[in-house]
Amino acid sequence: MKKVIRLNESQLEDLIKEIYKRTDVRRRLPANFTEENVIERIEKEMWETDPNDYYDEYEYASNIISLVVDYFYEYSEDPAYDKIYNDIHDFMKDEYSSTIFEFYEDNVGPDDVFKWDDNDF
Repeated sequence: MKKVIRLNESQLEDLIKEIYKRTDVRRRLPANFTEENVIERIEKEMWETDPNDYYDEYEYASNIISLVVDYFYEYSEDPAYDKIYNDIHDFMKDEYSSTIFEFYEDNVGPDDVFKWDDNDF
């Protein structure tokens, strides 16, 4: 049984742009940038980078992703380097941030600074 998905024109355009962006980013990646190698590198960087040195999980994840992108994507004087680097960084953020967040919380603990219950008032 096939499902029918209805999209308006704007939703379809957004979907096409997202697919194109992901395909475009994947074409620019080096050959050794495989999911297995990336996960292995993320794990290595997480174990070597103390999460307690970062303000929150977002700063930590961004740093880990930057280290991984730097490892796989060599710096270039090419004017397009920054755009490609940022596209790869954003792609990896979409794909791997939740894993890094979990590692951060497991090692630092949840941020309780802004949590309270009704009994506090």
